[in-house]
Amino acid sequence: CANTQYWPLNSSSALRPFVMTPIHPELSASSFYLKIQALMGLEIDGRFKAYPFKEFKNGAHSFDDEFSGKKCVVKLDEKNRTAQIVETDGAEIPSTMAFWFAWYAFHPATDIYEAQ
Repeated sequence: CANTQYWPLNSSSALRPFVMTPIHPELSASSFYLKIQALMGLEIDGRFKAYPFKEFKNGAHSFDDEFSGKKCVVKLDEKNRTAQIVETDGAEIPSTMAFWFAWYAFHPATDIYEAQ
């Protein structure tokens, strides 16, 4: 993409190699997405959604969501610093724990949960 910028994730030392990851042009102005941010990632039917843990701090620790036609409940476990997504009947939906830079590198067209 011609407008893609790259952000050095480990540029603090010239002696250590650093990772370059593309930053979406629309998100590059947001300092939040330039930092290493833990998230829970979800894939349903080839569509992707990121649930940044920072957003849980802005909203409820458990909330209903709908993604790709599937209704679910997202739950944060602060004590263990993890989260899970379950269907309305309680069945767990497989998800992935990741950092923003890694999730976005593989899923640049991801949707992003934002607390209301």
